[in-house]
Amino acid sequence: MVTNRYIITLVCVVGIFGTSFSSDTTKVVKSQLDSASTVVVEVAFDTVPLLTPEELELLDSDSSIFEALESDAITLKLNLSAQVLTPFILESFSELPNVQWFEGRYCSLDSIPEDFLEFWHLQWLDLSYNNLQKISTNFSQNLYLRSLNLSNNKFKTFSSTFSQFDSLLLITLSNNQISSFEKIKDSAFSLVRGFSIHSNSISQFPEMFSGMKQLRWFDISSNKVQLLPNSILQAERLTWLYAQKNQIKELPDSIDKIYNIQLMDISENKLRSLPDRITLLRRLYILDCKLNALTSLPNNIHKLRKLSTLNISYNKIDSLPDSVGYLPNLVEFQAQGNSIKKLPSSFTKLQNLMILDLSQNKLDSLPFDFAKLRNLRLIRLDNNSLFQLPDSMELIDGVSEFSITNNRFSKMPDSLHLWKGLRLINVSGNYIDAIPKSIGKLRSLYKFMIDGNYLESIPKELFECKQLKELNLSLNKITSLPDSFYFLQKLEDLQLSSNKLTELPESMALCKKLISLNVSKNQLDEIPKWLGELKRLQIFKARDNQFTSIPESFCSADSLIVISLNGNKLTDLPKNFSKLKLLQTLELENNHFKRLPDILTKLPSLKVLMLKGNPFSEKEKTRIKAILPKVKVQF
Repeated sequence: MVTNRYIITLVCVVGIFGTSFSSDTTKVVKSQLDSASTVVVEVAFDTVPLLTPEELELLDSDSSIFEALESDAITLKLNLSAQVLTPFILESFSELPNVQWFEGRYCSLDSIPEDFLEFWHLQWLDLSYNNLQKISTNFSQNLYLRSLNLSNNKFKTFSSTFSQFDSLLLITLSNNQISSFEKIKDSAFSLVRGFSIHSNSISQFPEMFSGMKQLRWFDISSNKVQLLPNSILQAERLTWLYAQKNQIKELPDSIDKIYNIQLMDISENKLRSLPDRITLLRRLYILDCKLNALTSLPNNIHKLRKLSTLNISYNKIDSLPDSVGYLPNLVEFQAQGNSIKKLPSSFTKLQNLMILDLSQNKLDSLPFDFAKLRNLRLIRLDNNSLFQLPDSMELIDGVSEFSITNNRFSKMPDSLHLWKGLRLINVSGNYIDAIPKSIGKLRSLYKFMIDGNYLESIPKELFECKQLKELNLSLNKITSLPDSFYFLQKLEDLQLSSNKLTELPESMALCKKLISLNVSKNQLDEIPKWLGELKRLQIFKARDNQFTSIPESFCSADSLIVISLNGNKLTDLPKNFSKLKLLQTLELENNHFKRLPDILTKLPSLKVLMLKGNPFSEKEKTRIKAILPKVKVQF
């Protein structure tokens, strides 16, 4: 027979104790008891002000609800977070039958009240975010907890008292100040399955965890650990190991003893090599070794046949073993920030590979049969020395993100237009002088970055990519733009800085969703009047142009938060500038202002005003500071 398990939340809000709490809720509890074998009732106070004893007496006197809760089928979850846990409060609630969960976060506790001993059935206790430094022996010997969360407190020592919780399955002591351990019996924590002590100051673990035969999850990240405790290697059921952000220099040769491990995060340590026996961890599917000092991978890494994610980024690896191509289930390979010069010929055998990041290496070519990686979805090859891609790349038809920034390409790869599902292209920082007309076939493209190249013009076919949200054409040599922006109805971010533009096309006014527009460092001599039609525009940057005035129509763009007009020839602001009620940052450096318009005093949101490089007198500077006392003014 299948039985139901209900959870009922009683949110005890001041003023409701005598009404809905004693009538409607009672009916709900009683009705569920008629059809279920177990009802979990959560009494929560975390969303209301502190309760007074008088208000709690209302709950205590509510006999009807207590009668409904006296059934053996009731399990109570008590949430008194952010309350002052006085003896009166704890005594009142300890009379509730079968309280199994107790949450007392943010209660400013310096010690655990003895009144907790009255909660005979308590199994899950969360006292995180308090000021606890120790727990009493009496407390640990009289409660049969299954889960204890004491994270974000002020414990400095891992006390032997913890080992007296014989029934614990989960211990969490993260974000404390623990740096030392008291002696603990070998048989301690025999039932523990999860142990988290991350973000403390531990440099060495004593051999005290040998009794953790049931341990599945172990988190010692963000400490100062130099060696993994040998006792952990006896936890044969260990499945997840988090040891990142420590000072571990080497892994034990007997690492294969934890043969059930599935996830191992040993990133951000000081590892120079991986032991060969790590390849005997046949169930390992995630291995994260980034930000170490590795110079190579084990030659027999192919034995990790279940490995699906391998991250070796930011190490000192200059070559990959041929065996890396024989990882049959590898889906994600991250190897950026190394010194890899060439991929092994076997690499294209990674038939299941979907995510590949080889950025910041020393590659000047890819294997000719690279297209065998037919399942690739994300390709990142930034910051290498590549100048062309293999002709067969067009056969990879499922790519959605493609990035080759800061290489040596003189033209965009011919195969791109065949990747119909391509959503992101980043070819910034190359030597590309033209965008192919075939770009218009990429109807799913939403982000196109081609800044830092040698473009002089933009083909109208680009505007057939109607899904574009982000377009970066900065740092080129573009002199004019097609008047075709009306096709880009979804465009939100347009970057055109550092070109040779003398005007902006009027069709840009139809990009009604535009949020950010940057036209800095061009040759523009006026701000278009239609700019005020961009009602969603929040950021407008047009520094280092030739503007002498701002049209009044500009101020109709009343969603603006940031305006940067440094390096122009402005002497005044329009009279309706006060319409920009949301403006927070105004940059007017290196213009020709002699007197700042008083209109700026009518901008309620203004926080930062940059005026350096204007010919203000000292008297005017004093006046500006006086009329804008809450604004950070920079001269």
